[in-house]
Amino acid sequence: MSPTPARDPVAQARLGARATRLRRIRGRVARGAAAVFAAAWIGIFAQLASGHDPGLGGSHHATSTSSTTTSSTASSGSSTSSTASAPTTPSPVTTQQS
Repeated sequence: MSPTPARDPVAQARLGARATRLRRIRGRVARGAAAVFAAAWIGIFAQLASGHDPGLGGSHHATSTSSTTTSSTASSGSSTSSTASAPTTPSPVTTQQS
């Protein structure tokens, strides 16, 4: 008794055609994935080589807006104007690890 049963020639032909078709599809997918990867890599390389590195781009500093406050008193009739030009610093954050 043989370990593999004998198959008819039509089934053998179908299995061979299926294996060929799968091999062709897998090859196309692999070549397509490699082409997309290479195109993306070349695009990023060209961008960096031309000096347009987004990581080294100009830093965008937040500009502080100055506010003018005018207050007047009814009894004295004088007005006071003050301009806040010092940028505000963020308050420290306390974190706890539980």
